[in-house]
Amino acid sequence: MIPEWKKIRRSTRKLQIPTDNFFKIADEYVELKEKFICEGMMELAYQWFDMVFYPIYIVIRLCMLDFSPMYALSLMKTYQLWIDWFRLRELEAKVESWKEIVRSVGGPWISCNNPDFHSFVYADGMERIRYSKTYKKNI
Repeated sequence: MIPEWKKIRRSTRKLQIPTDNFFKIADEYVELKEKFICEGMMELAYQWFDMVFYPIYIVIRLCMLDFSPMYALSLMKTYQLWIDWFRLRELEAKVESWKEIVRSVGGPWISCNNPDFHSFVYADGMERIRYSKTYKKNI
């Protein structure tokens, strides 16, 4: 059951709610999470190869003065994978902080049967909290 706005407002007075676009962040989090999920050993091996072993191999080949344009493309792919990996960890920390905030207020107020989309549940909770803090009753 969704509580009244007054009740949420009272319990969130001291909370500092960021002005992020919570649903956009949750969408990006789900996309990045799907990118790094490995269902089999081969996918995990490919991911380790792309992120760790192949860049080491390229650096060794470059030290041996063996230049190839394909190395630059592979390093760009590795660089983007590492950027996405760190962004995923950053978003994971944000979603965890959302969970703590929403649970401290008595939420979540909606549910989802798919565990991949729980970040949207907490994004909804954060939007409700932000709205309750800015909601003014017309007198």
